[in-house]
Amino acid sequence: MAEPIIGVLGGMGPLAGADLLARLTLATPAARDQHRVRAVLWSDPTVPDRTEAAVAGCPSPLPAMLAGVRVLEAAGAGCLAIPCNTAYLWAGEIASATRLRLIHIVDAAAAALAARGIAGGTIGLLGTAATLRLGL
Repeated sequence: MAEPIIGVLGGMGPLAGADLLARLTLATPAARDQHRVRAVLWSDPTVPDRTEAAVAGCPSPLPAMLAGVRVLEAAGAGCLAIPCNTAYLWAGEIASATRLRLIHIVDAAAAALAARGIAGGTIGLLGTAATLRLGL
């Protein structure tokens, strides 16, 4: 049986998805290319600005993000990663609109910190004004 495909909903900014795929490739122990993780990147830089939508009431990015999720579903993705902190303000709506398991960026970061023995303390967060203001 083939390994599952990781679906990457990218394009918000465009290099974030490419960076995630590069990091995923580098972090996967493999003796040869054929042992690496399979992934599909949907990179759509036309998704409306997440900060403007969350803070200033501009057009919602949700319809464009869900259209990308549909592409990833059709491509055979088994789970979904979104390399954009601010996009997770719509994580609930995205998760309830798909059968794909959403790998939540906050949960993944918390698990990585805990695995390194960093728990219960203060950490730094880089994010957009919307990410910080709305408490992601």
